[in-house]
Amino acid sequence: AATAARWLADGGLRDPETHVRWSYLDGATERLFDEHEPAEPPYQIRLQPELRAEPTGLEALDELLGPRARWSWFQSRGVLHWWPSLLPSHREVVAADYLPDLTHPGVPVRWVRDLADADGPAREAMALVLAFQVARADPEAAALLVRMAARGDLPAEDVGAQVALLLRRRPHYQERQIVGVLADAARQGAYEAVWRLLTRLLPTLLPAPGERSRVAHVEAVTLAADVAAWAGARGPIPEVSAYAAAGGRSRFSRACVRLCDQLGHG
Repeated sequence: AATAARWLADGGLRDPETHVRWSYLDGATERLFDEHEPAEPPYQIRLQPELRAEPTGLEALDELLGPRARWSWFQSRGVLHWWPSLLPSHREVVAADYLPDLTHPGVPVRWVRDLADADGPAREAMALVLAFQVARADPEAAALLVRMAARGDLPAEDVGAQVALLLRRRPHYQERQIVGVLADAARQGAYEAVWRLLTRLLPTLLPAPGERSRVAHVEAVTLAADVAAWAGARGPIPEVSAYAAAGGRSRFSRACVRLCDQLGHG
């Protein structure tokens, strides 16, 4: 009780620092993406959370907030659904513990919903958990974004960055489905958050160098133009400006010009 009172008087239990490391198997060798980006998307990726917390002096709590095991697939999976209730004020810690299961076997959306309703910072780990729901176009993904945006809790830019990473590193995700999720969230009122998300994601939704524009590219830029208008957004997106400046009469070129005009950089 005295320890809890001291924490409360001092602002509560400190939030751990979290970080996510992506790795993949290169033959029999495990490599980190940030040290050696593969030439082709790997078949299997792994997500390793890193937590750094100030020691509390309480063994059980320090173990809960301490470094994670290197391999933890299926570890304690039978009780993972309890964890948002175990740490309702530190959802980033729970999100970090869900990361090793995100790619396989997966994290049920009801667990993510519990995290969306919890408290505490939502940083890189929580953003990645949400990004998986968006990337796989879960039927509840848009509602999750709206739910957190309404509370002011959505780490929109981080979610956009993580969805972009997923598209590059797990290219089986469908761009048009992702755009559909974001369109639903924007139409339900989360257009400002969706715009912030798109500022990080949109460059990845554009054609690669030498690639012809596809329907998915047109839909992504059209959505961005709509959302920018609703949010009153301003400021250039250099990748879009480059396509707009190149000219052309295609639907994609016209969509880029419209977006640039909306942003005040036509």
